[in-house]
Amino acid sequence: MKKEKSNITIDLGNNNTILTQGLSNMLTAPSVIALESKTQSCRGVGRAALDMEGKVNGKLKIVRPLKTGVIADLDAASKMLKELIKTLYPEKSFLTSYNEIIAAVPYGTTEVERRALRVAIGQFKARRNWLIYEPLAAAIGMQLDVSEPEGKFIIDIGGGLTEIALISLSGIVSYTALRVGGDSFNADIKQYMERHHLITISDKTAEDLKLNMGTVSLSVAPPHESYIIVGKDHLTGIPKRVEIHYRELVAAFSQSASKIVEAVIRTLEICPPELSGDIYYQGVYLTGGGALLRGLREILENNIKLEVHLDEDPLSTVSRGMRIALASSKAYKGMFFK
Repeated sequence: MKKEKSNITIDLGNNNTILTQGLSNMLTAPSVIALESKTQSCRGVGRAALDMEGKVNGKLKIVRPLKTGVIADLDAASKMLKELIKTLYPEKSFLTSYNEIIAAVPYGTTEVERRALRVAIGQFKARRNWLIYEPLAAAIGMQLDVSEPEGKFIIDIGGGLTEIALISLSGIVSYTALRVGGDSFNADIKQYMERHHLITISDKTAEDLKLNMGTVSLSVAPPHESYIIVGKDHLTGIPKRVEIHYRELVAAFSQSASKIVEAVIRTLEICPPELSGDIYYQGVYLTGGGALLRGLREILENNIKLEVHLDEDPLSTVSRGMRIALASSKAYKGMFFK
């Protein structure tokens, strides 16, 4: 039991980092860290750092250490993880050690990108460190039997990366990665506001608008048809209040949504014929934080003519999968690597 409590799973995402301790304790925090400009010492992580974003003076800088699903700033990522682990284990001393740590990594990463993650988790001196590919962890988290020969088609839409994978016999048969995700939809909103309303808005405002009003289909409307935002007027430079209708967001999201649909179709085209039959009868599985965008499941179903199963909690699918795999390591050890 003590060993299980000393096991940690790490799901590092562009926007959120999810850590779990043992089988139950979970910590979710924004992947943001506040650093002092001169000393590079940490002044805050997670929600505390996110609340400072766009408001700091020259003494502080706000860093998002991950880009497109991988570590872009190793020093910042390591410090952020260290502070988050302290939150997860507030009473841990130097006399106690961690048992096993497992972290998820995109399937299409390079050896250099994987090495950065190894260094970041290596600082905790666990008895064993493991990596697992995110599509495999997502499939396990959705309670799919990845060891059987029947194919499982996974679409994982993260903050900066969409991974599309066909899984069979505990491995990945076909794979496509697309640098489109939740952050892309935020960028679409900002660009639309600049072009059509002549205002500049913050990333936080774009995120709020996406969560409250975002939809990629006119047939899937949000709870309210319009939403009020405040941005900086391009002409006068003063704050400006604008009312946005959800139909405008459908137009803003159209290009990014189309890229995801096209990537899914391309991946289906390269699937082996025998596994294509499995996909036809089982459908495809949709997960990741970006999967929560309204209408995405519906437009996928309309375009690929297959049933799309949306995970009940897409944000934590990969984390759940790692917990399951670590708790039953004998069954899943073949999917772990260093």
